[in-house]
Amino acid sequence: MREENDQDDPEAQAALWLSRLNEMSVSTELLEQFYVWRRDPVNGEAFGRIEYLWDRAAALGGDPDIATAVQAALTREPPRRRLAPWLTTRRAVIAGGIGLAGAAGLGWGLYDPRYATAVGEQRTVMLDDGSKVILNTDSAVSVAMSTRARRVRLERGEAWFEVAHDRDRPFSVEADGAVVTALGTSFSVRRQGNLQRIVLAEGQVSVAGAAAPAQRLAPGQSIEVRDGRPGPIRPVDIGAELAWRAGRLSFKDVPLGAAIAEVNRYARRPVRLEVPALSQVPVNGTFDTGDAQSFASAVTALFPLEARTGDDGEIILTER
Repeated sequence: MREENDQDDPEAQAALWLSRLNEMSVSTELLEQFYVWRRDPVNGEAFGRIEYLWDRAAALGGDPDIATAVQAALTREPPRRRLAPWLTTRRAVIAGGIGLAGAAGLGWGLYDPRYATAVGEQRTVMLDDGSKVILNTDSAVSVAMSTRARRVRLERGEAWFEVAHDRDRPFSVEADGAVVTALGTSFSVRRQGNLQRIVLAEGQVSVAGAAAPAQRLAPGQSIEVRDGRPGPIRPVDIGAELAWRAGRLSFKDVPLGAAIAEVNRYARRPVRLEVPALSQVPVNGTFDTGDAQSFASAVTALFPLEARTGDDGEIILTER
């Protein structure tokens, strides 16, 4: 019989990663390596399965039948070949994880809890570690805390993070193809399809993509990650970028079409432009989030447009 090769088995690799993340000091470099590995769809699915088993271990550890099975797995003769110091077989890692979880509680589990906002809503959440998260409109995050790391997954939308300093527990935010890692800092992350935008206000963060090395941002800088590839680092107007936290939208030479798209993120009555020729004209000004009518009134005063209300309440901008 051919001996199983853990290095070629995604589930074995997933179990080994999970064991290492739980049992060793987790550096930012290690987290970035892990996230790059997990972005492969096959690896990601395997890690989800192993993580679920690990998460269930806390609930099962007290079962006497499970305890017997764990002991048998742990005392089973190990394979002949030797792995790297931090490696072991998938079976031993999972079994050992069940034993540890039953005895000491789960260290690295599934993302839980989850926080979300509806269209036009904002929400402030204080995490157990003292960090603050502000969710923007139509956004959702899930959180996983352990004694060695703090992880947040931005599932959709945008969020602002004020990270409590804890050098021994790196704080990371995953957003599809991007991973932002920080210690104590303030930054925002936004998901737009396959594009992620990161803006740093204070401190320092590293931004990693699946297809490129991590880059470090300084305050007042932003970076976009598209399909796992970080773009160039650019200076940014922090006040304008983060005006949404105060319920405002600040536009400076923003194309009308893009401004409308931004307004519609917050609007229950969206705006629709029916004059494509005007979609690129620049818009300047500050507007209240969720007040699409005031925005429409302003642009009809500035440009040859008029506004009418559609049957579904939509604000339609047509040529005047």
